[in-house]
Amino acid sequence: RALGSFGARADDERGRESLRLYAEGVEMEGLPFFICLRRFLGKFKLPGEAQQVDRVLEAFARAFCKVNPEAFAGGYSVVHGIAFAVVILNTDIHSQNLNKSKHIRMTKDQFIDNTRHMEGCSELSKEFLESIYDDISANEIVHQENKDDLHGNLFSDSVKEGWMKKKAPGIAVTSWRRRWFILTKNPPQLTYFEDEKTNDPKGYIPLVDVGIVKSTKHKKGLELFPENGGTLKSAKYLRGELVVGEHQIAELKAESVEESWSWFQEITKVLNAGKPEVS
Repeated sequence: RALGSFGARADDERGRESLRLYAEGVEMEGLPFFICLRRFLGKFKLPGEAQQVDRVLEAFARAFCKVNPEAFAGGYSVVHGIAFAVVILNTDIHSQNLNKSKHIRMTKDQFIDNTRHMEGCSELSKEFLESIYDDISANEIVHQENKDDLHGNLFSDSVKEGWMKKKAPGIAVTSWRRRWFILTKNPPQLTYFEDEKTNDPKGYIPLVDVGIVKSTKHKKGLELFPENGGTLKSAKYLRGELVVGEHQIAELKAESVEESWSWFQEITKVLNAGKPEVS
């Protein structure tokens, strides 16, 4: 939940890197702008400060344009401008903190005019902006509270769930921690929890530019490694703050040899799903 404010701090390079990894892990390629924005914003609460919100939306805009470079003629500046306008509209229409008896809701014409005054957005069609206004009016963008929610949150389409042990990097072999893991394809990552009933994650491992092998040290073991050299990125929550880590490998141990093979197969499928097909 802290990802938005943590990743948006101007002086925190690790936080910004974590936010970038998260943004690039959300499936956006070939999908409509509004679906992508809802997916991106549905995973965490936005910070309260306007400058921090702006940095979060910058991460979204760059990730969206990276996989959809032809979606908007104006590129990054247009995507960033629309996203910011949508967040303002969502707050204006749905915020419980505004006095509804005194607050006059933004009209459709006002939204169109305000958005067209943002950098690069002057040529956006009236029909496109009207469709955004109508969608937001009917369906608030909200972040999902529970990992078992059935309304499109981060874990509603999990590929595999179950217990594995995770070794603390750089510490003795006895430092294995049993965690409940959820493997997702969108975004491609392994998220782990204290147990299967806990909603707040302990941390996650983005499965971007990552490879996997069966361990040569443990029959039930798996090892994740950076596929293109460098280090393996991960993140974990410590006292409510998201801390980014960099490691040579991540060592995991399944409950059984059979489960180890199942995890290996499913993680491999997720890793291959993000790679171009070789003809």
